[in-house]
Amino acid sequence: MKLLNLVFTYNRPHAQYVFWDSLFNCTNIRADHTVVIDDGSDYTVKNYLYNLASDHNFDLMLNGTNKGYCYNWLTAYKLLQKLNPEYVFFLESDYVFRRNFLEECFAAFEALPNLWAINGFSHPDFKDKERIKEWFGRVTTEQFGSDIKSRDSIYTPFALETSVRKMLVQYSSHSCGTFILN
Repeated sequence: MKLLNLVFTYNRPHAQYVFWDSLFNCTNIRADHTVVIDDGSDYTVKNYLYNLASDHNFDLMLNGTNKGYCYNWLTAYKLLQKLNPEYVFFLESDYVFRRNFLEECFAAFEALPNLWAINGFSHPDFKDKERIKEWFGRVTTEQFGSDIKSRDSIYTPFALETSVRKMLVQYSSHSCGTFILN
């Protein structure tokens, strides 16, 4: 298996409709396998996901109750170990993707051979110098004993020529759960 999508869902039906529309319509790349892990959504959302899974042939794991993000990440990690894809895309169902987003991810992996993960989003904190230098640095030091040595060179946008297009990209040290791993 080359590409596995692991999708985390919980309620918020309108956000999910937009998410699924952008996932299906903003890339020509299709995952070899998609697994949706729903964290105890209400009946309306579960019914929507069930119908969507039937129409698009993906696996649906429904928690009977809300178990929390960590529980679902552990479930996803166990699936990742079992299925062993070349690439995995961790997706939260409140994101909206731009056209050709996945093509751009793979082009970036091709252009930067040492790159191992790509954020699936651009967050305002990634442009906040205080967050980047002080808060991200302090959190990294608290968790790992020291900050990364390249803190001054990350979060600085640079042009990257790829097979898809010329992109403005930047390295980062902090991300929420939506990213693609190589």
